[in-house]
Amino acid sequence: MRPYVFPDYDIEKFLANLAPITEAYNEFGVVIFPGLMNSDANYRKYTSEIESLFDGIIAHKLDRQARDLEVGEKLTLLAALQPILGKIITNLGTQHNKLFSFNKVKYADYVEAFLKSVWGEDALLATPQAGDTLHFFPPGENYHRYNLPPHQDYQYLMQSPRQITMYFGISKYHDGVGGLRIWEKSHQLGILPCHKTENGSFEVHDWESKLAGYEVYDYSWNKGDFGIFDSLLSHSSIPNTTRTHSRIVQIFRYSDLNDDVARSYDFGSTTYPRSGRDFVSEHADLFVASRGVVSG
Repeated sequence: MRPYVFPDYDIEKFLANLAPITEAYNEFGVVIFPGLMNSDANYRKYTSEIESLFDGIIAHKLDRQARDLEVGEKLTLLAALQPILGKIITNLGTQHNKLFSFNKVKYADYVEAFLKSVWGEDALLATPQAGDTLHFFPPGENYHRYNLPPHQDYQYLMQSPRQITMYFGISKYHDGVGGLRIWEKSHQLGILPCHKTENGSFEVHDWESKLAGYEVYDYSWNKGDFGIFDSLLSHSSIPNTTRTHSRIVQIFRYSDLNDDVARSYDFGSTTYPRSGRDFVSEHADLFVASRGVVSG
């Protein structure tokens, strides 16, 4: 067990041990709490709502029942039958997360307590615009392109290099389902040069050399596991190599705006192209155009 992995923690124990947790975080750039989120009623509510979204879409769009399946199995079924439908759910959990239950997790007191323990009581807390990501990793070669090479999160998000990524598991763990590869203590290198891959992903430039002296640890997320890491910590995705299982994780981030680099570009965040529905198109029968104005 790595010194930054804290087993058998619930929220109460987390709050009672902020000092050693913060010490481990500062040294290694990461702390992990297997199963901690299961003690959060808002997490349990959020994951149940994700499952209900799968059930509704599978029943409504595909005329199939999936209520007896584990949520990762529901994703596997949806990916096999109609993978594009998964975007309906990911869009509700991404940039920014639209579900009320999730935001009660994100802005929980214990989360704020950790941020203030790391950055101090005077931290000016914010969230980057692209900070919330509901990530699906179904089986199959088509999904391997979503697995990222060694990278830092900051390049994707901006706003401030004083930034923390939080990560929790939603689906049940299975051998081969993949996870996260971590280069311990690599956050101490600061913002690293990077390039873009053919898939448009940021990759630490010359990472084989730059990260050669750092210990590597692989972690696969189970339902309720909670991870926290510095957005400058180098890490990469471990692909899902199973044939029948999926993994689902939720990611969210925070920044401390009390940083000279962040001030230099006015705390700007990265934004990504979005798609949306247009009222005039979806409800043409309910739209009354003003006189003399041509719609569309």
